Amino acid sequence: MRGLPLAFLLFPAAASGFDGAALVFPSGGVLKGVLLSDDGREVVLEVDGGTVEFSRDALAELRREPNAHSEFKTREAAAKTPAELWALARWASENGLPGWARQSAERVLGLELGHEDARAFLGYQLVGGDWRRGDALMSAKGYVRHGGRWLTRAERASALEEESREDELRRAAREESARLRELAFAVDRAVARRRPVQPVAAPVLYFLGRPAFVDALPRNRFLPAAMGQPVDRTWRPEPFQTYRPVLGLAPLDPVSSRFGLDPLR
Repeated sequence: MRGLPLAFLLFPAAASGFDGAALVFPSGGVLKGVLLSDDGREVVLEVDGGTVEFSRDALAELRREPNAHSEFKTREAAAKTPAELWALARWASENGLPGWARQSAERVLGLELGHEDARAFLGYQLVGGDWRRGDALMSAKGYVRHGGRWLTRAERASALEEESREDELRRAAREESARLRELAFAVDRAVARRRPVQPVAAPVLYFLGRPAFVDALPRNRFLPAAMGQPVDRTWRPEPFQTYRPVLGLAPLDPVSSRFGLDPLR
């Protein structure tokens, strides 16, 4: 690192036209910077990242006092040579002003393109006789960008092989899943073809709001005779037959009635 000029280190920072200020908020937070304007309604402050503006009503207090921001502005006004600007950049970096530190280092390169300390501070490296940084530096070093990362060519080739293996595994898993689904469908179809037809009993008639279950299958019926002895009757189809009376009334059997059959037999 280059040494700092003695004159730069000794010059006073107090006598300047830059007013330091501290904005105190009701929450207790404090923001320091260089006071640019205060018209009684709004306050404009310059800080390391730019300028900010606040209403006076939003502040609990405005304190006018020197700070690192105002001192930087004073030192900046006096710095003219690359050495002085580089010293200013180092001072800003050490006092919590990174944005202004980089700005000062850029000004150094504007006056002295080969200033190694400023180059290193800004992330430059000398590769193949040229100063490079960022993507240009990584490319010059032989790195390639893959998946949002900078990798060597060997690392990229390995990553591509791994991705290819993963793609193949996913494809095989999809094919196996499709094969198993098709096999399950085939088994279901075969079982459905061999399954016997079952009679279906369902509530299809309602009487006084209560369901009367009927069996639509034709069947031989054995009806009670005298003294409870069963008597065999000739088979005949009965499309609908109710099983019980409701509230002492004979169940409705519109189909039997239509054919002149007595539903109470």
